[in-house]
Amino acid sequence: MRVLYILHSTQATSGATKALLGLIQQLVPKGITPFFIVPGKEGVYNILIKNNYKVYNIPFKMSIYPNRRCISDKVSFIPKLICRTIINIFALIRIIRLAKMLHPDIIHTNTSVVNLGRIAAKSLNIPHIQHIREYSKYGNHGIYFQYFPSWRYVHNSMKKDNSCNICITKDIESHHELTHSANTVVVYDGVHSVMQKMPNKEKEPYFLYAGRIEYIKGLDILLHAYEHYKENVNHPYILYVAGETADNLYYNEITHFINCHQLEDYVHFLGNVDKIEELMQKAAALIIPSRFEGFGFCMPEAMFNGCLCIGNYVAGTKEQIDNGEAFVKEKIALSYSTEKELTDCLIKIHKTDDNHWNSIKDFAFKTVNTLYTNEKSAEVIFQIYNNIIKS
Repeated sequence: MRVLYILHSTQATSGATKALLGLIQQLVPKGITPFFIVPGKEGVYNILIKNNYKVYNIPFKMSIYPNRRCISDKVSFIPKLICRTIINIFALIRIIRLAKMLHPDIIHTNTSVVNLGRIAAKSLNIPHIQHIREYSKYGNHGIYFQYFPSWRYVHNSMKKDNSCNICITKDIESHHELTHSANTVVVYDGVHSVMQKMPNKEKEPYFLYAGRIEYIKGLDILLHAYEHYKENVNHPYILYVAGETADNLYYNEITHFINCHQLEDYVHFLGNVDKIEELMQKAAALIIPSRFEGFGFCMPEAMFNGCLCIGNYVAGTKEQIDNGEAFVKEKIALSYSTEKELTDCLIKIHKTDDNHWNSIKDFAFKTVNTLYTNEKSAEVIFQIYNNIIKS
């Protein structure tokens, strides 16, 4: 079976990309021949080439409206929108030509913020898979992107025949009004292949944040809580921030807060980290402060690596915590709903011996090693491929 995958980004460290790479490793032995379209020649493009996959660089823009958060954004909005549309028209022509050459059985778009795969598949009468991983701008959730040309147009298109939507959580499915859609299923991302044993490294005195630096990821919430934590303990743990800056305005606000509260010696920005697993294995805890997390790849990733997690009890993070507690009948993470509760969690971890958290880490590992494996995800998606071809 030949499948053409469309990736929205070249960023190799994003959860969407990691999930797809893990999925492909399991699907190839099942008889899948993958081809990839990537919008640039960096990051994951080079990884795919190195692994001898067929990869095609077709520059395109995400199928969303440009930002309108500041004056310069508003002034340049129309020119950016026109430029983005022209780029995507040419990209669509190239994708259709490529699909005619490759003869894929399925086109699988790895995100909901790209509609070129769906349009190309419809024009060629090829089944299409839309992997829906994100919340869109719907209400005032502080989520910046907005589907082009409209929410209703995109969602009506998702419900057409000869297609299937894969939502990565039940909450994402509900958010996109697809809960009762006949062509929509929920498949949790595979985070890691099945492991025989949880890593058990000696912990070091630092907390870890792993994710993009942007408003939706909630680093500001963590920094406010960390400031209060620092005031209430002796020898506070360092906070490592691992991830790229996706929003420069937000990053400037973050660094201003750090400077104003004399946190420069305590908050260390690491940028993108190639071997995040090592940081997770030695961290006292990973904090997931996201305001709205689609799935939250870093939390199960940390659990696979024997790291205690503290998660904002909302959206995909909440769903993972609830899934785990339903599965093992025990806690798998610490959770919070307010800034003060997060501060209390940080203080408690600081003042408690690490062995106190062993049972939670064991139950967390058992959960992710059953529910969020590459093998489990691939098995379900392979069946979806077979079903959509037969229909």
